[in-house]
Amino acid sequence: MCPLEPGAKDEAIRPGSVAGAARRPIGALVLSAALLVVPGCGNGPTQPPTPTPTPTPAPVRTVLSSGSTPLAVEEFLVVSFDTSAAGSLDATVDWTFASNLLLMYITQGTCTVDQFAEDVCPDDPACGCRFAVRAENPFMKPRVLTHPNATPGPYTLIVWNLGPDDESISFQVGLTRSGSSGPDGLLGTALDGAGSSAARPAITRKRARR
Repeated sequence: MCPLEPGAKDEAIRPGSVAGAARRPIGALVLSAALLVVPGCGNGPTQPPTPTPTPTPAPVRTVLSSGSTPLAVEEFLVVSFDTSAAGSLDATVDWTFASNLLLMYITQGTCTVDQFAEDVCPDDPACGCRFAVRAENPFMKPRVLTHPNATPGPYTLIVWNLGPDDESISFQVGLTRSGSSGPDGLLGTALDGAGSSAARPAITRKRARR
């Protein structure tokens, strides 16, 4: 509401004043008119504030397991880990000699050394390991495996050196989640002699079937 001029207000309501008594009806009309024209006081209608969009949190990657170890010809290592959060699972393996053939596998569920050492693994349907993703391309290093829609649960990384030479390898396993995910729910556990940077991978010799 636009306020009246101070002098006009006093004049309009001065008690016992003839002029005030005479002007009282006019003041009431002026006040009524002012109420009718409030939107025209100069400020105009109030606009609601524009909401500020919430920025999308950046994805968060957590290292579940990492390490390095020698790996002789026809040996394979087993690194088991567990997570109770969903996300994109990745494993990176690098080695010394590009002339060597190293095969990589990620299994959904625990795959033990004894299971993978059986002749039926990794290609026979009778193999007890459930392979979520594999990389068997020759001479591609470093090698990265990605399981984009990994559900919570145990997993196993397997790296198999088919030679022709002994190797020294390094590996890292990570899980990437959306930035809105909470910090809880990630576990790095040693299920089969490995699974964290402090644990030693389980290594066993396995001849390739010719």
